[in-house]
Amino acid sequence: MILTEQDFERLYETSMLWHEDFNADPLRFDGLFKEGYEPIADKHAIFWFENYASCLMAQMYLEQIGEDYAVACDEAMCQWTIVSTYQANWATV
Repeated sequence: MILTEQDFERLYETSMLWHEDFNADPLRFDGLFKEGYEPIADKHAIFWFENYASCLMAQMYLEQIGEDYAVACDEAMCQWTIVSTYQANWATV
């Protein structure tokens, strides 16, 4: 299955640039820091997904375009997230 940028945009619920305050609470993003992935403020973006199936599809797109990413559960929001250097259209406007 080939996914497009537009497909990716429709999979996530909300997103933002990674904020350095997120690093202060390593338990919030379960598994992210355990895997050694260290997001950098204003360089990485975080995307929240309504369900795990959407998160899996988004991972497929990022792999397809060769983008680096990590998956974690946001314990505060009870949602799956992807943290990546990929920045959606909103980041370039």
